[in-house]
Amino acid sequence: MIETVLVAVTAWSLFEPYWFKTKRVRVISGKIPSAFSGLSVVFVSDIHCSQTFSLKRVEGLVRRINRLKADIVVFGGDYITFEPEYIAPLFERLKNIKSAIGVFGVLGNHDYDHDEGGKITRLNMEKAGIKILDNTGYWIEKDGARIRIGGTVDEASEMERDIASAINGATKDDFVMLVSHNPSYAKKLPEDAPVDLMLCGHTHGGQLRPLGILASLANKSFGERYNRGAKMKNGGKVYVSSGVGMVLVPLRLFARPEVMLITLEKGEEKK
Repeated sequence: MIETVLVAVTAWSLFEPYWFKTKRVRVISGKIPSAFSGLSVVFVSDIHCSQTFSLKRVEGLVRRINRLKADIVVFGGDYITFEPEYIAPLFERLKNIKSAIGVFGVLGNHDYDHDEGGKITRLNMEKAGIKILDNTGYWIEKDGARIRIGGTVDEASEMERDIASAINGATKDDFVMLVSHNPSYAKKLPEDAPVDLMLCGHTHGGQLRPLGILASLANKSFGERYNRGAKMKNGGKVYVSSGVGMVLVPLRLFARPEVMLITLEKGEEKK
């Protein structure tokens, strides 16, 4: 009996990495300008391009993203696992991402740890037309209205996080999106920071959730706390994506890979 269960669990954990889902999220706020109501944001994190998440699978991911026809595409970091030779060919594929407004992204801990502090990744992101959000941000304007998208460096970076530069010029009346690879920064975000939506990755949803393997390494308890979009101290929301790739083992168990499709809507959120 036990052997049968182990075989079944192993078979499922080998299958699940290929069982993608699109997680659809509605973000409702009175701070979203009418001009941006209905704006769509695709968020993808933790590709971990490697032998276990091949370039062919990246090509499939690009097609999946493009089918969603997003206004904005955002990457949450960890583009590789350990091998920097995957960086250039990965971004050769990611440059084919299509979006109406632009493609943005931050770096993750693996990008800093296994790529000379992220040097090659940054260069290839720029070549692929991806705007880097590490400690900086951009205003997106439409019909006289604007929203802010910014990001912070990962704690693996030698640089300090600079939230002021990420949200530079934003006030409490502006709608602000912040990208942070590691969700632990949600606990450190200043309460007066006008951040309405925070997007994170890093946890892989636990990857092998019931077994607890990798979960503690990825702050699973914290990631689970915010996975459904719980409110931060400042009233904003943070969503943690389970990502698409894997580390250490090419397995997932009850932590399906996901692409998040976020729709912004102007309105008053129900308490």
